[in-house]
Amino acid sequence: MATGRIPYALISGLVLVIGVSYGVSRGLYILSDGKIAEDPSQPTPATYAAVDRLMEYDPVRGARAQAGLEIYRHRCRLCHHRSGRGGGKFTPSLQHHTAESVVAILNIYRDGQKFGPMTDLMAPWARDLSQQEILSLGEYIEVLASVKALR
Repeated sequence: MATGRIPYALISGLVLVIGVSYGVSRGLYILSDGKIAEDPSQPTPATYAAVDRLMEYDPVRGARAQAGLEIYRHRCRLCHHRSGRGGGKFTPSLQHHTAESVVAILNIYRDGQKFGPMTDLMAPWARDLSQQEILSLGEYIEVLASVKALR
């Protein structure tokens, strides 16, 4: 091989990789109607906006909701969905709850009391929560329930 020359196979391979990458990305763009898919592990933009509005209106509750958002993302989202809509029979919707109802239910679970058919599943999750985390989750779930955006 001559010095200073790029092998033909390397150039061909790079062109092939670039072409396939472009084709796949273009196809995904077309299939998504030109919209970039949102990350399902993140709250919706409408949810972030609702937390921001609460922060402007009531900074104490807004800060609690912001903290609850992070707890929800890590502990609740997988079963209850990022929108709080749940997933059917085994993961009920949270969209009708107030902060007070969430706090009451989580305290029941945390205290080991029986509360509905999901106690055995929910009690271990609630047991590790502090009272402040429960208050934050309640605040966030109430905000989440108020979001009327497309989910």
